[in-house]
Amino acid sequence: MIRAVRPALYISAAALLLVLSGVLVSFQERQVVAGAVSLNAALIAGLVLAAGMLTAGRLRVRSGMAVLQGMIAGVIVGLPLVLLVLLERLIDLRFVFANLTQPVGATLLFSLELVPGLLVFFSSCLLVGALGGFLSSVSRRTMRITVFSLAATVVVGLVADQLDSVIAPVDGLFIGLALVFGYVGSDIFGRDSFWMRLLLGLFNGAAIGFVAGLLAASGGLVEGGGLRLGHVPPAIMILVPGYSLIILPLIFGILGALGALMRTTPRMISTFVHYGGVLVVILTLLALRRGFDTFDAVMVLAISAWAFNTFPWRIEESVRQFNGLTVVQRRVVRVAVYCATLLILVFAPAFLGQYMTNVLNLVGLYIIMGIGLNIVVGNAGLLDLGYVAFFAIGAYTIGLLTTPSILTCGGVPPEALSGELVLTTCTGIMNFWQAWIVAILASGVGGLLLGTPVLRLRGDYLAIVTLGFGEIIRIMLRYDDFSPVFGAAQGIANIPRPILDLTTLNPAWYFVFDSEASMYYLILASILVAIFVASHLGNSRIGRAWRAMRADEDVAQAMGIRLARAKLLAFTIGAAFAGLGGALSATRLFGAYPDSFSLLVSINVLSLVIIGGMGSIPGVVLGAFILIGLPEVLRELSDYRLLAFGVLLVYTMLVRPQGLYPVRYWQASAQALSR
Repeated sequence: MIRAVRPALYISAAALLLVLSGVLVSFQERQVVAGAVSLNAALIAGLVLAAGMLTAGRLRVRSGMAVLQGMIAGVIVGLPLVLLVLLERLIDLRFVFANLTQPVGATLLFSLELVPGLLVFFSSCLLVGALGGFLSSVSRRTMRITVFSLAATVVVGLVADQLDSVIAPVDGLFIGLALVFGYVGSDIFGRDSFWMRLLLGLFNGAAIGFVAGLLAASGGLVEGGGLRLGHVPPAIMILVPGYSLIILPLIFGILGALGALMRTTPRMISTFVHYGGVLVVILTLLALRRGFDTFDAVMVLAISAWAFNTFPWRIEESVRQFNGLTVVQRRVVRVAVYCATLLILVFAPAFLGQYMTNVLNLVGLYIIMGIGLNIVVGNAGLLDLGYVAFFAIGAYTIGLLTTPSILTCGGVPPEALSGELVLTTCTGIMNFWQAWIVAILASGVGGLLLGTPVLRLRGDYLAIVTLGFGEIIRIMLRYDDFSPVFGAAQGIANIPRPILDLTTLNPAWYFVFDSEASMYYLILASILVAIFVASHLGNSRIGRAWRAMRADEDVAQAMGIRLARAKLLAFTIGAAFAGLGGALSATRLFGAYPDSFSLLVSINVLSLVIIGGMGSIPGVVLGAFILIGLPEVLRELSDYRLLAFGVLLVYTMLVRPQGLYPVRYWQASAQALSR
């Protein structure tokens, strides 16, 4: 019995620590469902639910006994918290636990008096624990649907304030219609022919786009128009005024083709399209109704449950049909999906807004660094804890080369020059595109210099050396004796934004990347290049050599792999990617500052690689959105980011040691052979 309730005991201890550390107090003001459920209530309910599921699941009893065991687990979790509330009446806990800015009772008792509040709290623990016990007795599919749906509802509730203005209702409506008409029409009339299905999807989507163009041309979508729904102005429908009847059929035709191909796509693409369509529906509903109340929560819960119940077998059917296609048809599917994805990414800043675009830019920088570290750690198996050093090298290199500095002023400190002398003396200043290449090469050389003396080191020894290298670079940047070069604690300011001058081709083609939206496209292009290079390297001979070296260096060397060459290539290429990210970061922030290159950056990048999946490029993207994007959206919870990192790392190591999106090397090899 003790062994069965051990998970409940662990969760009870975790709940006590969360309360005493002040986490639940901080979460009390954050609403998940407006006026009904706060974040601290959702967290406690999640802990009790997990305790009930794990306790009853260990005993493997029938539903009646499972409910009883779940209630016992609820008692184990709730009783210590009740005793803590009573203890608080006798002892001032805030004298010991400084983060308890409010009494524990104010956090746990639903703003009720002591006795009614304790009864309601304890009864809630019993009911939620009973629900967890019941879920452990049903099928795994039902349990998974319920848990995932509840988690999705909580996440949507947390980010509803940031996402209720992302998609205009009219835009979301026509995107959904294009996907649905492309899917249904091709499924009814083109089930037996791949090419007919594709053509029907294009035609149906283009028809929806033509109707959208007529509505846009009628003027009903302008402010105050009768066809404008909700508070969010349309972005896609009025994207190119005057050319709606040409552009919109093209855009929605591609989306219709994407809907038609939903039955014949690889697993990753099928998952993205199916659940992405549900996300569009939820965003559209959020845009129609400001806030997130009980009705919205029930609606999102129902939509999520339907999606998690319906989509898994549809995705499996899509994968099965995709495997039955010819090589040419598979390429057509991939090209169509890539075009649709590129279309979405290109037009994303038009309806995401400045704040969400800023978040995407930060996520993009970590994706670039994650791809580089994935080569070093995920493919080659070399634990690098000083990866931020190459990030700093790229940032400071572009700062030194694009601003007046000792390097660009012929060895003369720029502060000793007047304005006129700066123009005549500092003749070595480069533009962004020239300095960008130098920054990448300088970071790559830094990786080569680091890799050369550590070729014989492995495991913990290699991690310690790279950690020391990262700290050396950071301290050197802050060192006052080097202030004429690196600026010490002030860093390098006023780094100019990139300028793309194509006026020789067209007088209007003069672009300054002076906003988050314009920097988004530069970061997006860099990500695409990084993914292209990293994926081809992973499927090449050197990629297979890295994986062999990661599995066992001695065996790899015995098979003829030159370890020195493979390690140096991994360090150099990984560092070059970090330099690319550093150059973009310094340009985006108008400066390079030493406090931006702490050890925590390396830990963040390493965490997203591990959580996403070692060696998996899609895993890097997923890990960046989870570890970087979500905390940025929830800025008020950023103080507990490291706590969330630790929980995710422990969960990943215990439940999914290969990561949330592990790479399947046998599939990669088969794809390489098919090409």
